[in-house]
Amino acid sequence: MKNIVLLLLMVLNCGATQWYASPSATSGNGSMGNPWSLFSALTNTGTIQPGDTLNIRAGTYNGPGFYSTISGTAGNYITVRS
Repeated sequence: MKNIVLLLLMVLNCGATQWYASPSATSGNGSMGNPWSLFSALTNTGTIQPGDTLNIRAGTYNGPGFYSTISGTAGNYITVRS
């Protein structure tokens, strides 16, 4: 039974995508080599899905403030990390 649960968790996490935001980005596709701006990443509800990870690249993010409209679910959240 323990192996079945572990296998199920691995299968559920297979589709997770890594996305990237950078303080120097003006436009991009969210890849490591062509990241989004932070504003674009945090409001990209059509692309970032539950289970995905948004990686915030190092640097200074200037702006009046940032808000997020991306959301996961209780069992399949979106990770936002530096």
